[in-house]
Amino acid sequence: MTKSISVKTQKIKLTRPDTVFAAAIAIVSTTADFDPLSLDKYLHNQEKKQLQGLKAPARQRSFILGRYAVKLALKKLAFKGHLKQIKVINGVFGQPVIHCKTLCNMQTAISHSDHTAAAVVFPEEHPVNVDVEFIRASAQKTLNNCITDWEKKAVKETELKELNGLFCLWSAKESLSKMLKIGMTSPFRIFEIKEIKTLAHGMLIFYRHFGQYKTISWQHNNYIFSLTIPAKTETDLDLPRLKI
Repeated sequence: MTKSISVKTQKIKLTRPDTVFAAAIAIVSTTADFDPLSLDKYLHNQEKKQLQGLKAPARQRSFILGRYAVKLALKKLAFKGHLKQIKVINGVFGQPVIHCKTLCNMQTAISHSDHTAAAVVFPEEHPVNVDVEFIRASAQKTLNNCITDWEKKAVKETELKELNGLFCLWSAKESLSKMLKIGMTSPFRIFEIKEIKTLAHGMLIFYRHFGQYKTISWQHNNYIFSLTIPAKTETDLDLPRLKI
């Protein structure tokens, strides 16, 4: 297998009833033998210091790919300088925080799984979140224990295989939990899904207790991706263009 990296970026319109915001998403995926340290030239000096404290190769990989994805998304959106000028630090709860002199009030969300990372950048006025999950058959029993009977039935009515559908629901809930800044440490029942609509290339998911949000979930290869946005926002997200 050739050592390689695949990158997909897309600028996104977030259309509200009275205004339009601009955001961007980036997905970075590598082969298993790709050396993520070859991308450290894009890291800010402070990010390099943080990287030195990570000893496990898997943590190094997720750190580098996540930061690289954030910077590519910012470049797609508006940034014109060198990527190493952008600094992404951790907030008090570990959330990524962008420091960039030429781009103000920009926020980001990062997710990584296996050899893939996804990041979305967006203006402070309009929240967005993202999640990526590597589909693993070993997780099916655990996922079954985390969803309701109605959700199990809804998954079987989609065109997805049962395992892939379960990961779609999990990824959507993970994305929502990060949007709410509470994580999946909360009781699973609060993330209960109310409705699933089939899209041309994915699913649109609505929540019973958080009607102000919705999630677009889609599958590519062995990964599930989810993007959570406010329910009253319309987006021009082009899912086929994000295939890695």
